[in-house]
Amino acid sequence: MNELTEVEIERLELIKQQLEVKLQVKIIVYVVVYCSFFMVLFCIISVILKIGNILSLTL
Repeated sequence: MNELTEVEIERLELIKQQLEVKLQVKIIVYVVVYCSFFMVLFCIISVILKIGNILSLTL
């Protein structure tokens, strides 16, 4: 079993930190995308309901 040098250990730690940061950023992006998607969906549904109410009042 070959020994890891100090430089290699530091490099691996750095890579690990970068991967953790990328994962956190991905999670944040997914949360933002899902939230905005549901907001848009909610807006569309409320607009459809308003149009339905207007149509039912005019008929």
